[in-house]
Amino acid sequence: MKFGKSGIELLNDCKMKVLTPINKISLQKIESENNLLEEKMKEVREKAERNEVSEKLSTDYFLLKKFKERNERIRIAYQFSRCIKIQNNYFKKDKIQHLLSDEENKHSFQSKQIFDEYFSEFGILDFIDEDPPLNNFVQILTLDNCGVVLDGNDFLEMKKNKLYFVKKKNIKHLIDQGLVKMINN
Repeated sequence: MKFGKSGIELLNDCKMKVLTPINKISLQKIESENNLLEEKMKEVREKAERNEVSEKLSTDYFLLKKFKERNERIRIAYQFSRCIKIQNNYFKKDKIQHLLSDEENKHSFQSKQIFDEYFSEFGILDFIDEDPPLNNFVQILTLDNCGVVLDGNDFLEMKKNKLYFVKKKNIKHLIDQGLVKMINN
């Protein structure tokens, strides 16, 4: 058994943008690694109880414990990553049932029910498009010092010959006065 390889495979799956079939083999390997590590840790603890404590024994136990904790973090991150991808699939409407375990299929069904119930009140809204409407935002070049502009909850001090990306409605008066020049329109 090569330690760490299954953890790396699970981490690579976590990094992928799309949902892949559940990696049962790597999950089983990481579980067996953890069982083996637990056995080794138990042996080290037994030696420590017989007063055979040494620096090497302490180091061995520390490394075994850290490696086991690493495997657990990877397993949890893998499961969390899959959970998020399953929930995000609600908006994409892809067919992913063949990629899921039985437990994940149950989670997917429950998530879909929860989302459907929540979004039922907003029937006319489209939640698939998450990007901001870019025509409401403009990139501008200030032609003169324009003072302070309120942009949402922030104050923006607009100085001469600087580029800004702001909401068009917040600077309409500056556009009308000719103090700024729109670049992207």
